Amino acid sequence: MHKSRALLATLMLAALSFTGCSSITDMFSDFTDTSSEWTSEDSGSAISTLNRYTDLINGVHEQMLILDSDTAYFESDIDSEYEPYFTCTFNIYDRAGLESDTMNPIDLEGSEGDDLIAQATAIFATVDEAAVLCKDLAKYVTAQDYYTDDFAKGITLVADLYDTIDTYYDQHGKMLDTLDTLYTKYDTFTVDSSDPTSVGIDNMNKDLDMADAILTLIEDSAYEGTFDVTAELQSSYETLEASLAAHSGDNTPDMDMTYAYDYTDFYNTMDVTFLPTVKRSIRDMESQDLDALTTDYYDVLDGYNSMVDSYNYFLDATGY
Repeated sequence: MHKSRALLATLMLAALSFTGCSSITDMFSDFTDTSSEWTSEDSGSAISTLNRYTDLINGVHEQMLILDSDTAYFESDIDSEYEPYFTCTFNIYDRAGLESDTMNPIDLEGSEGDDLIAQATAIFATVDEAAVLCKDLAKYVTAQDYYTDDFAKGITLVADLYDTIDTYYDQHGKMLDTLDTLYTKYDTFTVDSSDPTSVGIDNMNKDLDMADAILTLIEDSAYEGTFDVTAELQSSYETLEASLAAHSGDNTPDMDMTYAYDYTDFYNTMDVTFLPTVKRSIRDMESQDLDALTTDYYDVLDGYNSMVDSYNYFLDATGY
């Protein structure tokens, strides 16, 4: 039941103008589970397994986006005839743990588990290839070998990195589609109105769905350069603002303090970061300021991803 969306750093704005690499347009794939039912019993088996694959692609995707951006900056240095700079920071957190968790799926049908193992294996192979290329480019720049080959090897490494990153984005999208299907199949949650934790999960789940729809409106407008959904965005903003009031503050479910922190953090982010930035987006959409709207999108996305993190932490803390 974990949620995910492509993580984009603000610095990716620069990468958009630096390269025509197709990977930039492929990074906006996302999935949200659409089921309305699941049980805590399932969380220890099939759902827990699916969450581990979500952890894998979230962790790898974040690092690939950074590598994509760093590579684009290096490429722009070459094109601008600046002294090139590149430092390889590519590192998958808890790589060994992720690999162990994704090689032993639990309580999935045989073909489903085999498919996920094959996809994860391919992702790890791509990760290894990206790590080697990243390190090779860093050594090339540090040694300043471009003085002796007129950037020949650097240009080849950049092309190879883009190919590898694009390969990962394709793998990422394929696994998102697979997980979306499997979450829908195995999530069997019914809200227990007598259980504050269950109510809290339902509240956040519904509000994340609304936030995701808002984010998509802004994303589509920013990338298509259109401003014809202002009224729809305003209506969605007001609906989510009302939901915020209904689900937070004095209306917060009386849950265990161990779990309450992430719930409160979720709604604090919505209140202080997400909704105000959406409000700014509405104003910039009304004035048809595309540059400002593009910046708004990245800020709204940042707030959305923080909410996703809080939601996922809450699920982990409660054992769901």
